[in-house]
Amino acid sequence: MIITALKTCKKKKERFRIYIDGKFLCYTDTAGIEENNLKEGLSVSVEIVEKLKRRQIFSKALDYSRLLISYRKRSREEIAARLKKKGYSLFISEKVLKELERCGEADDMDFAISWIRSRRISRPKGEFAIRNELKEKGVADNIVEDAFEKVNRESPPDRVSLAIKSCGGMLESYRSLDRITAHRRLRSLLARRGFDFDTIREVEKKFFSE
Repeated sequence: MIITALKTCKKKKERFRIYIDGKFLCYTDTAGIEENNLKEGLSVSVEIVEKLKRRQIFSKALDYSRLLISYRKRSREEIAARLKKKGYSLFISEKVLKELERCGEADDMDFAISWIRSRRISRPKGEFAIRNELKEKGVADNIVEDAFEKVNRESPPDRVSLAIKSCGGMLESYRSLDRITAHRRLRSLLARRGFDFDTIREVEKKFFSE
């Protein structure tokens, strides 16, 4: 088998189309070219051909993972789950995660910190709820603890304000209710959103004192 052409892709200059005996075989990148000393006219073995095909699969999986990350940060388990759903093997998934980790693009600590910060700005929730969300995304308990410690140290949370913000317009609707019903609904709402008992009590005091 002879490499009859190596053509640069128009959209991605670092990617090449490989032709064997006049027929398109697969894509590869600059590293793949250099690693296998590929050039036009070179005779290649079946082993090299299979290696190039596997590299293309890896490159596609890596590109797909980076596309996911471009929308928002993802935990390692989230990325692995999406790759599995796409039909990629465990071997490819682990290889992709290793490369993303090497490049600083798959870091569960960084993901957890980002998630906590965003939850305090958009659709606020209490720590219990946030911890459960991170657990569902496969982030280890020790990483979650360290992430909360770091975020809270840098920016101590005003839990009462966050709890009130999480209620949105519901608080105003409670003003038309009798006191017992309003208490019950407020407690239930804040508990569902993951706020602790002490925070709920403080919100109640503030709300009913007004």
